[in-house]
Amino acid sequence: MKDQPTADSNPAPKRGLFPIRGEAPPVSGLFAGGIVLLGFALSLTLVAVEILTVFLVLLLLFRLFHGHKPQITRWDLPFITFILIRLLSSIFGDHAELAAKGFSNLFFAAAYFITAWSLQENRHVGWRNFIRALVIGTAIASVVGLIQVLGGEHRAVGLYGGYTVFGSLTGASLILGIFLSINNNLFKRKLIDIPLLTLCATGLAASICRAEWIAAILVLLPAGIMFRPKISALVFVFIAVLFLAITPLRDRLFTMADPVSNLSGREVLWQPALELITEKPVLGHGLNSFQAIFPDELRPYMTDPGAGDWHNLYLQVAVESGLLGLVAFLWMLGIGLYICHNRIRLAKTPEERGLAWGLFGALAFFCIAGGMGVFLVRIPITVLVFLVLGGITSSRNITGVKSTS
Repeated sequence: MKDQPTADSNPAPKRGLFPIRGEAPPVSGLFAGGIVLLGFALSLTLVAVEILTVFLVLLLLFRLFHGHKPQITRWDLPFITFILIRLLSSIFGDHAELAAKGFSNLFFAAAYFITAWSLQENRHVGWRNFIRALVIGTAIASVVGLIQVLGGEHRAVGLYGGYTVFGSLTGASLILGIFLSINNNLFKRKLIDIPLLTLCATGLAASICRAEWIAAILVLLPAGIMFRPKISALVFVFIAVLFLAITPLRDRLFTMADPVSNLSGREVLWQPALELITEKPVLGHGLNSFQAIFPDELRPYMTDPGAGDWHNLYLQVAVESGLLGLVAFLWMLGIGLYICHNRIRLAKTPEERGLAWGLFGALAFFCIAGGMGVFLVRIPITVLVFLVLGGITSSRNITGVKSTS
């Protein structure tokens, strides 16, 4: 087992945003353009997200068939292990016939390889352009969400028609954008950064998603105190006034004072989930098994009769893939946070530091928000989460964390 060469000792060619040694510029350019378009589309259109993700994965396969071997390291093992367990749980589950949808969502976890194997993160240009496109697309979706609320809708859903997807994407985009902006690495002009990030924040507020609110605050408040205490104090005072002045926001906010009594019917879902885990604790009941295994006698008590998941990321994984799947999932998330910690600690430039904090913040946001929701059953969030995870593990060669093949 030998250490891989560091980014400094084996620099990539200077052509293209995502260059691979010896590769024709058109292929590199297609990959670069595809990732930027994917960032822009994530908050806007599901069809484009699906098409672009499939296109980029196929382009990766094209590279593999033409001799560009990926450097699989021990930092990739948690992801590979998690995916294998998810596959096994569906193959050996009691409801394999229902797993087709689950398999389609699992395919989009392949977005991990887009950034883990091909994104030359140490050059920062590619990631910055991806996040720029993501923030612009999310700002446009936030404008649509605000129009929906002003038009009489109770909560903003953007262009997807789902407030959970909208809240998750606006929250993650806001965090990635803020950390790059703090380090003057987003658009490098505050007159551009501030309006776009304000729109993302307003979209997050209008989604009325409490879990995403809490997650964003827990990530951004400590960062604001560390990096921009005075500005952060003014921003949070403004947000507090906004929430108190707008009735739907205020009413939703006050429900957080007594979370046990305001779980929106989640307790009806969580109790049987725990019992079902004990029935098949090793590999679980298989992907997309909620409708088949949820007790019929409890359906009249569901707040949302159309619910299709357990409304808790960790319970979802444990029910579908057993305790083995849950351990692999937590291992994957933990490794991601660990690598980010190293990268933040050893960053030598504002660009490295901003990107490291952004990736750490986005992953932490999804981990926290997962306590009340599930991103694994929603393709746009799945794609963004695994792009972030892949980007984190691809950074191992410039974090001081040794990687082995």
